[in-house]
Amino acid sequence: MEKTKINAKNLSIGRVASVAASFLIGKDQVNFTPNAVVKRKVIVENLGEVRITGSKLQGKKYFSHSSYIGSMKSITLGEKFKKNPKKTLEDMVKGMLPVNKLRNIRIKNLIIFVGSENDK
Repeated sequence: MEKTKINAKNLSIGRVASVAASFLIGKDQVNFTPNAVVKRKVIVENLGEVRITGSKLQGKKYFSHSSYIGSMKSITLGEKFKKNPKKTLEDMVKGMLPVNKLRNIRIKNLIIFVGSENDK
């Protein structure tokens, strides 16, 4: 199985997510087929040193609702990233993948390290 490393140091978080999604789909390969899973692990390193540009840390909000009256909750990108940076990037990449049966299989090939891979 092929491994592709992405060093997220000083890169925008959205750019890291879009590059990872592109590698997971296999768009960079000559024999790209949309209905096949690429045999590749995508490893993202140094997620803790990623750049979040503009006022997205306070301005971008994620909403969740449990269908009960008054149960709408919101969390900012800064709070979500501080709580769990791996889950934040995984959700971003998952949103960039096509919604089909291969989505969950492809997202399992994404490996994220907050520091470098050697720090574990």
